[in-house]
Amino acid sequence: MSAPILTVSKLSVGYQQRAVLQDVSFDLERGSYTFILGANGSGKSTLLKTLAGVLKPLSGNIASAPDSVRIGYVPQRHSIDPLFLLTSLDVVLMGAAAHLAAGAPLPKSHRARAEELLRQAAGDVADREFARLSGGQQQRVLIARGLMTNPDLLLLDEPTAGVDATAAIGILEWLQEMNASGLTIVLVTHHLSEIRRFASSMIWVSRGGARKGSVDELQTPGKLEELLLG
Repeated sequence: MSAPILTVSKLSVGYQQRAVLQDVSFDLERGSYTFILGANGSGKSTLLKTLAGVLKPLSGNIASAPDSVRIGYVPQRHSIDPLFLLTSLDVVLMGAAAHLAAGAPLPKSHRARAEELLRQAAGDVADREFARLSGGQQQRVLIARGLMTNPDLLLLDEPTAGVDATAAIGILEWLQEMNASGLTIVLVTHHLSEIRRFASSMIWVSRGGARKGSVDELQTPGKLEELLLG
């Protein structure tokens, strides 16, 4: 059995030294398709941002195996200000620019990769303004941006929020295809139906803590009430 891609040990996460979640420990298996579920405001996004390195842990440790695991992060759609007149290609290229030295020119290979990822994700939208795309198209563009670093682990914050049901299923099926090709995926969701259909494992976030479990636990009496009430 291969080593976990991430091992989380006694992790506390939050903002300005105020813990939102405490004493969180779990292993994230390589090749898993894991969904994070919990009530609104329970700390799901805070946990995901900490796993992505966007936030620093208040305490505890996140260890990767090997140490050089590449992580892609896909924020919520509203993270892109619609007042910025960015094309879809501009948005995807942001996924590469963040890893270049300040002022460094963008290699031609990066642009070619961005164009190819964008075609695979959303078709012929490279020159269209991101703000004018449908919610589903915008989400696919953001996922393409998260794939620019060729990650081993892709973390997504509510990738189906504000997207119609057909587009949401299409996004999750696309992610499932990438997962079947070896990409480890963790995403935040509010939808139990998505978990039942797609997840290989899940992380419950509730009452200031989080733990990893199986999808079968959705059938446990009282578990849904615990999640919904936080």
